[in-house]
Amino acid sequence: MSALVPDDDALARWFVPGCYAVKRGDLCAGGVALSHQATQLFEQGASQLILACTEVPLALRAVNAPFMARTLDPTRQLARHCAQLWQEARHQ
Repeated sequence: MSALVPDDDALARWFVPGCYAVKRGDLCAGGVALSHQATQLFEQGASQLILACTEVPLALRAVNAPFMARTLDPTRQLARHCAQLWQEARHQ
């Protein structure tokens, strides 16, 4: 397995504006921009995307991005694990 990262042009064109759109409350504009970023990565050979910025999953869900099944949201994974640890601790 190898990592595929966006180039500087793609970051400037889609990622940064997408994240800033989310920060100002425009989830749909952010989702459109970040969907372009994701599509480019899939076209370059990515098989799965790690959504390593908290704005990205929010924006992609806002536009019902069709590729969400091919993504990993670390924040969601962390929350699930924390909930599991809490449940286990309650039953001890």
